[in-house]
Amino acid sequence: MSTFEEDRADVLDSPEWTAEMFAQAKPFAEVFPDLARKMRGAQKAKKIATSIRFASIMTFVLLTVACAVMIGRKRAK
Repeated sequence: MSTFEEDRADVLDSPEWTAEMFAQAKPFAEVFPDLARKMRGAQKAKKIATSIRFASIMTFVLLTVACAVMIGRKRAK
């Protein structure tokens, strides 16, 4: 088993890619077809960030209910 230092030395020792190397490179799916089939495809729908603001009283009610549920679960055991 190689150590971190050996792995790092191997990476640092690899040459920088030239334009010729990029031109000869093959697509991932062509080189590893089995892995490419198992990989997840592109996202079909655009993701939209959302957030919900609760009034402070609503936060208090939600926390109170959550605590009551947890206490009820402990008592049921």
